[in-house]
Amino acid sequence: MHEWPLVVYTLIAQTVAGAFAVLHLPPVSRRIDPAIRQRTGLILIAAACVGTGISFFHLGQPLRGVFVFTNLASSWLSREIAAQLLFIAGMVLVSAASWKLPENETLRRVLPFFTGCFGLTLVYCMSRIYMIPAIPAWNTALTPLSFFTTAALLGSLAVLSLAAVDGGADGCRLHRYLLAAAGAGALVRIFILFSRTTMQPRGMISTVLELFAIAVYVVCAALSAGTLRETGFMCGRRRITLLFAAVVFAELITRAGFYDLNAGGM
Repeated sequence: MHEWPLVVYTLIAQTVAGAFAVLHLPPVSRRIDPAIRQRTGLILIAAACVGTGISFFHLGQPLRGVFVFTNLASSWLSREIAAQLLFIAGMVLVSAASWKLPENETLRRVLPFFTGCFGLTLVYCMSRIYMIPAIPAWNTALTPLSFFTTAALLGSLAVLSLAAVDGGADGCRLHRYLLAAAGAGALVRIFILFSRTTMQPRGMISTVLELFAIAVYVVCAALSAGTLRETGFMCGRRRITLLFAAVVFAELITRAGFYDLNAGGM
């Protein structure tokens, strides 16, 4: 499938946008050590840059990618790339401000807010690119719902894997909040998969892979529910990382299936 650069790029971009938004939510931010938060921000910047580079490999002539900025007034692709660059620039400014001006409360609040808005705008622009009337399976509200669900699901788990504090009541409370968000995202993802299945029949390979992905989402939702009932459940970083890796694999399957809708199934 020649859309693999887009599969990887969209997942990276949405994960970074979701992780940045989650990382700077007040209930989350105040429970994470500033040094860990800054390190996580640098990782997100690096991931966003890699994702942007990957996206150009989908173009027939990658060096002509700079011309996408000539049509901002009417092209969602142009708006997407503009939002991506603004988002990356915002993250760089947030990291620089936290390093050079850690005591400036105004910058600590204003910069993350606007940068988070750029990230969410990026996800929205991304979804609008695929709402094409000629492809009914894409041209539904499920497309933006799917992209924002990925941002919330992978973003929450990425923050847990990269920045969460191990041990202690406060650290476990953070795990509970973010796993609850991931569990909700997993349930929405299951709903989207079943909805798309009813819209267009799938081939045998796609069906088997998507059943595996659904199983991963069910496990994620079940673990989230278990964490809500038991304070120390799933607080270990290793368990969270394994769960994150499994959900990333499931998201690769479902995103590849999304692009496969345009090809009529595997």
